[in-house]
Amino acid sequence: MGIFERHKLMFSFQMTTMIMDGDDVLNKIELDFFLKGNTSLDEVDPKPFRWMSDNGWKDAVKLD
Repeated sequence: MGIFERHKLMFSFQMTTMIMDGDDVLNKIELDFFLKGNTSLDEVDPKPFRWMSDNGWKDAVKLD
């Protein structure tokens, strides 16, 4: 009753991740990357596209 309409999706996401964690099917490394992105301080190759942000390129390199 205390959940506002704007919080329902976040609550559902949290419940889903908790259920998946309990069933040992949650990949915590992928979840961490999804939530935070690439947090490493390592240098990456220069981005090949001007339209892509530096952080976006760094995330794409990490995903690869």
